[in-house]
Amino acid sequence: MPINCNFDKYEILAAGATKSFDVSDKVGIYRIYTTGTVILLADMIFNSSGTPVEGTKFEFRYEGAVNATSFDVIFFGISLTLKQAIYKQVITCYYTGSTWKVHVCSDDTAATVDIDGGDIVLGSIPATALAGDIPLSSLVSSLARGYSIRAGQSGVIQSFNAVTAGSFLMGNGTDVVSQALSGDMTVDGSGVATLTANSLVTTNITDANVTVAKLEAALKTDCKVIPCSFQTGEVGAIKFKMPFSGSITDIYAIATTAIASTDAGTIVLKNNAATTMTVTTPISFTASDAYGTSYTSAVTANNTFVAGDLITILTAKATAGGRALVTLTFIRS
Repeated sequence: MPINCNFDKYEILAAGATKSFDVSDKVGIYRIYTTGTVILLADMIFNSSGTPVEGTKFEFRYEGAVNATSFDVIFFGISLTLKQAIYKQVITCYYTGSTWKVHVCSDDTAATVDIDGGDIVLGSIPATALAGDIPLSSLVSSLARGYSIRAGQSGVIQSFNAVTAGSFLMGNGTDVVSQALSGDMTVDGSGVATLTANSLVTTNITDANVTVAKLEAALKTDCKVIPCSFQTGEVGAIKFKMPFSGSITDIYAIATTAIASTDAGTIVLKNNAATTMTVTTPISFTASDAYGTSYTSAVTANNTFVAGDLITILTAKATAGGRALVTLTFIRS
């Protein structure tokens, strides 16, 4: 059957206070309430006045909605935790004859709430009790898909937006945050990094680290111009030393003095091993070729060299007379 208890109430205000309840009062239940959420600006202290006897009991229906981040809600010397202050509690204070015993039990009426975290004594859950025993479906739902969790102010676990495409999680000295990449590179949502156009400058490159292979073809191509002669005492081998590696690709020869009549004047290329290079069209000036007459050919084999190799241009003509300027085109490697 219902029991009609004497009832009293007390409103918690932001200013806090010290409220004493007389042990001689004939009140069965005290309602402790707020009007809206209260952020305490001072401690809210509840205690007793008068002389209690063994068995004296106070029962409080505490309705929560108190933000006790900076100050405490205290019942008979026992402070509620931050979570306990927020949620509804049934608080019983019982006098043993020498001291007050305070019991706090959740009375939150929110859907699916049985035991609130505020009721659990800190450090009382061993790690073995958590190993595989809490399914993900039992955790509180996050604000939205793609949110992550971190310890926020005062270590309170909170969720934060980590879904922004191209951002990454990093420490900023205070928190773990979802940070967009800045500077001369972008990263898309697939993790593909792209350098900003014209962002790589010389100071970004370590000395001597740009190889020939990284150059475009036009920068690898160069030429060497060698004067040759069919004159008396000037026919034969002309050698020159290569300061880098590469391959000869073309030869171009032009008469700078008319070629003497009677017979042809030939030009042959040899590599460092004295092996004749293969050309598509042999270079041969016809007898009596005039000044400015030219011949050209591709060089296709036995035409590679390394730094320090000697390349030979071999001129030959039975009847002396005439001069030519030879241009060799090569590609660095």
